[in-house]
This record gives sequence, structure tokens and C-alpha cells, in this order.
Amino acid sequence: TFVYERSKNSRYTQRQEDLDERQQARAEALRLELQATSARMTEAERLTEENKASETLDAMGSKRDLSRTHCVVDMDMFYAAVEIRDRPELAHKPVAIGGLGMISTANYVARLYGVRSAMPGFIAAEMVRNPQA
Repeated sequence: TFVYERSKNSRYTQRQEDLDERQQARAEALRLELQATSARMTEAERLTEENKASETLDAMGSKRDLSRTHCVVDMDMFYAAVEIRDRPELAHKPVAIGGLGMISTANYVARLYGVRSAMPGFIAAEMVRNPQA
């Protein structure tokens, strides 16, 4: 809310809100179209479409290459955890690693205030200082 309150009258925010409204309208139109199509389909047509979808998924699955293994390690709070390990008095306080320009990571307490990675640090500081703003 802090960022929104300070930027709600900007052209950028207005444009993004307009885009969001159009996207919501398109999604609603698509939902209604799918609902109407579903209501018109007979059980036999529905089974035919389900079989087509199943065949497509099977064909895609047969082309998958499972010969390699990938490992994804989420290191998002790693640097904050190291700082808390070195300074245990910070364990129950909002901790963010970075500077006023950009936050690299934040602990879970800081996230309760809305602080996130890749957020400008001056905004994060304001969010923790004034959580109701």
C-alpha cells in the first residue's frame, strides 16, 4: 500500500490499472464463452475432446527427455540467515540484506511487513517504520 499510495496518480499506475481492467474483462468473457460451450456439449462430444487432450498429453510426454537431473536451490533467505546466525539478537526483528537502493533478501519477519527481494531499500525501510501506511 505504501508504494501504491505514492504512485496511484501517476500515468504509469493509471495505465497499468487500465490494462488490468481490460485483462479482467477478457478473462471474464473467456470464462463465459467456455461455460456456454460446455453447456452445449453432449456427453459424447465431451468424451471426444477429453480423449484428444489425453492423446496430446501422451504425445508430449513421450518426447520428454528425462536423462538429466536438475536441482533448484532457493537461496532467497540465505544471506539473512547467515546474518541472524552471527547476530542472534536479530532473530525476531525484520532483517533485510542490501542497501537503500535495493534489497537482496529479507527474513520472514521482514516479509510480514511486505519487504521482498529486489525491492528498493528506502521503500522497505518505510514499510517497516510505518506498517499501516
